[in-house]
Amino acid sequence: MRPSRHGVASVVLAGLVAACTVAPDPSPPPTLGPSGRPASHPVSTPAGTPPAANPGPLGWVQVGTVGTNGRVDELLSFDAGYLGWTVEGAEGYPVTWQSADGVAWVRSELTKPISPCPGWVPRPDGEVEWGATNGREVVLVGLEYFPHASVCGVWRAAAWVSSDGRSWQRSPGFAGNGTDNQWAYGVWPVPGGWEAGVSDTGGILSIWRSADGLRWEDTGAEIRLDEQYSYNSFASSPDGTRAILAYGGENELHHLFVSHDGRTWADAPDLPRDAGFVSPVVAPGRAFPDWILVATDENAEKSTLLFSPDLARWQTVAFPEPGVVSEIRHTPFGLVALLVDPCLDTGGECAVEPPRYLLSTDGHTWTDLLATTGVEQFVDGPAGVLGGGPVLDDGPQPIMRLEPYSKDEAFLLAGLRSDARIECAPRRTGLPPKAVAAVECSPVDPVVDQIGVFLFASQQDMLDAYFARLAANGVQPRSGTCPNGPGEYSYYPGDEGPTFAGSRHGCFLNEFGIANYRFTVAGSLVYVGILGQDRDVSALTDWAWAGNEDVPGAPTAWSALGG
Repeated sequence: MRPSRHGVASVVLAGLVAACTVAPDPSPPPTLGPSGRPASHPVSTPAGTPPAANPGPLGWVQVGTVGTNGRVDELLSFDAGYLGWTVEGAEGYPVTWQSADGVAWVRSELTKPISPCPGWVPRPDGEVEWGATNGREVVLVGLEYFPHASVCGVWRAAAWVSSDGRSWQRSPGFAGNGTDNQWAYGVWPVPGGWEAGVSDTGGILSIWRSADGLRWEDTGAEIRLDEQYSYNSFASSPDGTRAILAYGGENELHHLFVSHDGRTWADAPDLPRDAGFVSPVVAPGRAFPDWILVATDENAEKSTLLFSPDLARWQTVAFPEPGVVSEIRHTPFGLVALLVDPCLDTGGECAVEPPRYLLSTDGHTWTDLLATTGVEQFVDGPAGVLGGGPVLDDGPQPIMRLEPYSKDEAFLLAGLRSDARIECAPRRTGLPPKAVAAVECSPVDPVVDQIGVFLFASQQDMLDAYFARLAANGVQPRSGTCPNGPGEYSYYPGDEGPTFAGSRHGCFLNEFGIANYRFTVAGSLVYVGILGQDRDVSALTDWAWAGNEDVPGAPTAWSALGG
């Protein structure tokens, strides 16, 4: 079997259950399965603009989907927009998806069916292993079946080149002699063209060079490790520095090979080789000038950031939160890190939590974005920071953009109690009639599944939306007290006559038998919907009012004072 280029990264993300954005109608969300494939961390050309000053709260907002039922497992950006790729079908045909803005995506096929050996089932005549961009073009590399090889079914290296992500040129196959398998493991841009690492089954990585990504020549340079090692990260910077990360061997160590000309490669000194999982290499970019690696100890309880100006001297900074930093990227807002549950790296049973996203402008101080979507990889590009969200029921993959909350969305987020303000996202489509803003969150709580807060321009608009949702579940105004049964009333006294008081609450079991609790905050024109984990309305009401000591009091899950 051909070694996996993902190496240890596949252990970290295997089994990750992606959290979904809160549904507009709070009903039990579908159960999401494992992602199946980790992010590939393709290289993109860093921009030189500094991070935005104090962007305020940031959240993932859906901007489109990948076709009608498509998805991308790998993602990079370049001048023409964004390029993603994946494999389709039981035999794994590689396809690409390109978009200028993340909204509309165009699919392209890279291979054709072939039966490499007599009697074999038809399969794609090539596979994609890695991709990179110099900003103007994209080069994908991998393998193809060697035609007329001396041994049936032998591979050789292959490459695909595009300037728009839609029309592709395929290079003639290169490397190999028709008897031994060879394939291109990785590719990176360099001054004057491209370089690729071509591997064989013995663990030797040879360096090939091309001016256009189509015609490749062996440089004669080699990196020699044994067959127990795999090469799982390739990166380069505009000054011509190259970096290749390898992992494996009898003692499961890391090696970072560095070159300034592509011909002479040296093992980086002082790298903690036994650091457990080490993330792919992040080249300098934006206003952060250092190279970045992330190391996680064997128990995956904490991650350590490794910064270097030259891949020789290293500064280590303990990541402030427990977990595995499985992705870290430059964005206009600063460095954004993806943190996954520590137990995912142990192989044992655990309660899988959604991923967390954290922001830093200096690599030392990190702020939790409180955002969720299950985006496992993301990239900055012409239309902003985009990432692929989780796929539900084999439908199209949502494409999410990381962007600042609006003033109204920030107001709603700030009003949530701290234990409710977890795994949140702005919602901008499918809002209740006349709602002007919405934020939805997924508290980590045995009682609560989801909470949504909605802002309106007037009290009447707020009450109309609130009463309509209750009426849809058979609950009429002033019909009774919660949690004694389905009912609705004002939680402040004086609700009499034809005009309804503005601060109200109601409860019911939805069509799935799951508890719902809803309330309004008159002075703030905010309507709140809370979905429980089961049919226990009483427990859900207690959670919404937790910590209240006033008489008559009000729900505390959201208030103008925050929590």
